[in-house]
Amino acid sequence: MRSVRIENDRLKVDDDSFGVVRDFLEYALSLEALTSTPLAEEIARRFAPGGEGLSLPDVMVAYPALDPDDLPPELRDAWDELRLQEPWVIARSERNAPTRSVALPGVELRQLLDAALATRR
Repeated sequence: MRSVRIENDRLKVDDDSFGVVRDFLEYALSLEALTSTPLAEEIARRFAPGGEGLSLPDVMVAYPALDPDDLPPELRDAWDELRLQEPWVIARSERNAPTRSVALPGVELRQLLDAALATRR
């Protein structure tokens, strides 16, 4: 299980060599500027089982994977391991770089979101 902490004024996530999970958490925390709903409630709603996730076109997407075809091709081999754990996909796009993707069990995703929220308190 990954952990979250603040390091050099940014979130730091263990086992996140490309910073995909960190960037996702930072974008999720920025939802506060886009909604009148309290941030913790907005995050709980979006990332609950079956939630809508997050989409920032051409930048970041986080969504629940309902079948193997919902996983990016490079992650499909993980379907058997993830399918019973409510898998979520996080993908980050960058100009002039390959899209980086991570698949996480829903429980871990929500624990990371809770930990990121706790760093703000």
